[in-house]
Amino acid sequence: MRPLSRQLFRLAARAALATLLVTGACIWIGLELINQYGERLLSPAAHAAMDKGGELPPAIEAELRQAEKTVTPIMTGGFLACVALGLAVGGLVGWRYARRLVSPLAQLAHTARRLRLGELDARVPAGLTEVQEFDEFIRDFNRMAQGLQAAELERQASSAAIAHELRTPLTVLHGRLNGMLDGVFPLSREALVPLLAQTQLLARIVDDLRLLTLANAGALALNLTATDLARQAQAVLTSMQPLAEAKGWSMQSDLQPAVARADGERVRQALQALIDNALRYGAGPLAVHTRTQGDVVQLRVLDRGPGLPPGAETRAFERFWRADDSRGRESGGSGLGLSVVQAIAQAHGGTAFYEPREGGGAVFGLSLPVSGPPQAAPR
Repeated sequence: MRPLSRQLFRLAARAALATLLVTGACIWIGLELINQYGERLLSPAAHAAMDKGGELPPAIEAELRQAEKTVTPIMTGGFLACVALGLAVGGLVGWRYARRLVSPLAQLAHTARRLRLGELDARVPAGLTEVQEFDEFIRDFNRMAQGLQAAELERQASSAAIAHELRTPLTVLHGRLNGMLDGVFPLSREALVPLLAQTQLLARIVDDLRLLTLANAGALALNLTATDLARQAQAVLTSMQPLAEAKGWSMQSDLQPAVARADGERVRQALQALIDNALRYGAGPLAVHTRTQGDVVQLRVLDRGPGLPPGAETRAFERFWRADDSRGRESGGSGLGLSVVQAIAQAHGGTAFYEPREGGGAVFGLSLPVSGPPQAAPR
């Protein structure tokens, strides 16, 4: 693999060498032919006088001048023809080498057209070129194409999942409301409360999708201030304590100071999603921990539920993924809670994580840099 500058130098050198060799050979052959032609123009007497040497007779000199007048235009034309031939051959050599040099670009353009037409599996074959810059460009292009294909597959899967998740509450609403209109179901407060819960689920799905869309676009607004995760966690625990008590669970806490440059409202939203996830799929008692570890702060929610099955750790934060699909829908969850947690963590320059709890259970949490997102770090 050679850099483009060296390949261009080789191209120029080959074209120049071909031009010089062809021009030189043509001139040498031409001179030989012209010399033979000039000798045939002279009479035997002129040859004899030239072989004898000395002063030439006026008639012989006149014959030589006439021969010179005849040969000179031929020499000039022959020289120009040799130069033209040399340039043509050099140009042909350069064109053939340049064509081979840039042929990967034609393949690249063809692949780009295929991508534009929707063939997202199109790739430029590897090993097409010896030019380092072209090879790097092709690799980057293929990575971009792979990213486009992955994004399209994710979009299709997400669209299908969204439609699937919205269908259930909409079907319930449609069926119940039609039943009320037809007199099958009574129009009472008890009948309307479940329908209100379905509309709340729809609103929650829409709000979560909006947050995820903004986060993916890098447009999730953050009000960054010095935020103590322990204080935010205490506020959330107070508000969600009745939900745990309704299930007969206790909520424990170990809230050590954990101050970071963060958006307190988003931190509370993430913690609410983590606790809500534990209440739906875990088992009590629950525990919430905050701590500072080096240059990051951590917020952890621990439960005694079944945890995640082996190999599911990387999928837990995907949109609409559930370890038990049917149980997840019956619980009323949107399927987006952990995705929201991950989006909020990443918007802060941090990460969301899962780990099995010692003694059984699950630990979900987020880790945020103390200094806040890199682009928002104080200068």
